[in-house]
Amino acid sequence: MLLPAFGLLGREVEVKDGKVRFNPVQDQYKEYLAYLNKLFTEKLLDEETFVQTSQQMTAKGNSNQIGAFTHSSPDLVLKVDKPEDNLKHPMLGTLTSPVNSEKLALKSSKIRRGTFAITSQNKYPEATMRWVDYLYSSEGSKLGIYGNSIKWLDDAKTKWEFDFPEGMNSEEYRAKLTPDCGGQLPLIKERKFDAMRDNGKGPDYNKMVDEKLNPYAVQAYPDVYFSNDEQKRLNIIKTDIKTYVDQMEAKFVVGQEPLTKWDDYVKMINKMGLCWKIYQDAYDRWDKSE
Repeated sequence: MLLPAFGLLGREVEVKDGKVRFNPVQDQYKEYLAYLNKLFTEKLLDEETFVQTSQQMTAKGNSNQIGAFTHSSPDLVLKVDKPEDNLKHPMLGTLTSPVNSEKLALKSSKIRRGTFAITSQNKYPEATMRWVDYLYSSEGSKLGIYGNSIKWLDDAKTKWEFDFPEGMNSEEYRAKLTPDCGGQLPLIKERKFDAMRDNGKGPDYNKMVDEKLNPYAVQAYPDVYFSNDEQKRLNIIKTDIKTYVDQMEAKFVVGQEPLTKWDDYVKMINKMGLCWKIYQDAYDRWDKSE
């Protein structure tokens, strides 16, 4: 969430002026780590940030122990009695920093790949494909996201609400209906349908995103396709590098490793394999096909 303030679109690769760069070895990323370390030292960053579960974070939110967090809406973490009370916890807009004056936001791809697979043990692949085809329909997508708990509020079907038991969090109930809550299903999420949802006096999150984030949103890397050999190579290198980056980020932030060892950290990543060259080759192919 904070990386765009430092001029970086995420913790992996991004394209800058036609060249692919790996963000966790950029100088701006070092500045980002230094800032998080400052927050941690001043006890403004949760000491359990890197180890707590989502349930533990929600418990802290319900106890009014959280000032800022990343989630879909306030009521999923904080104790919010009425939909309109979500407005008391505004969405954070774009930020800048001493190393970046440009407002940026990460634009996610509209395509979610890798949402299903047919294994060699599947005895009914045709039936599986019929199921997937149904989920990609408007009716099937609604079922996949909300189960049978959509309640239309008028005969013309212009307004609907998610019908869930009183006293239960809506997402907790939705998780009992569909793996789409927290996971990925092959389906279509229709923004027009989402805009018809009646949230009482709750905020319109689509409008907030359009006003605060979308004007500055940039996709870090396009939806390319890798060759089989490239994908096999990435599967080996990327996992090791991501694990190392995750571990070192936590160590730098909590002060277990000083940032004076930054150069050693960069050298280690370079030794692990230049997987971003694969990303560059794939990007170049994609760019020529546009």
